[in-house]
Amino acid sequence: MSRVTVDQSSWGHVVVTGSDRVRFLNGMVTGNVETLESGQWIRTMILSHKARVLAILEVNAYDDHLLLSCEPSLTKKIMETLERHIVMDDVELEERNMAMHTIWD
Repeated sequence: MSRVTVDQSSWGHVVVTGSDRVRFLNGMVTGNVETLESGQWIRTMILSHKARVLAILEVNAYDDHLLLSCEPSLTKKIMETLERHIVMDDVELEERNMAMHTIWD
């Protein structure tokens, strides 16, 4: 399989910080975020309470934060969905515009 460089600069990006970020996000998406080491990424989904797909996104792990990348039209919806479930968790969300490229292989 060949490698492809994808320009994700126009995608929506949400930075997730806080000491509970990994545990919290792991409970909100279908992929196993807890297994990610810094520099790794997975493609995963956020589902509704009826198991319908709300968004497909990529989660990139860094030492002090997680970066969610998604279709730009879904950024606000993803943030609203996640914010509704942050109750007693040490988690903060920040929408960010950034230049980003990913190599898919």
